[in-house]
Amino acid sequence: MYSELDPAVRTTPALGKSAYGRPHAAYLVYIPWRFRYRGTGTWVPQLWVERVRAIGAALQVHWMPTSGL
Repeated sequence: MYSELDPAVRTTPALGKSAYGRPHAAYLVYIPWRFRYRGTGTWVPQLWVERVRAIGAALQVHWMPTSGL
């Protein structure tokens, strides 16, 4: 199950421990290729980076070539 689909966690990784009894070691995030985030102007999901770093987990970013490379 994807944690962001779980109403107990959504996009707040810090809630994983209370929802599942232990924290996740890593999180995956899928992003369309060349997608720029509003506010930061980067291709990196900065909000996810900060949230996952705060709980000491790893973040694996997958860029999806939906519009071609």
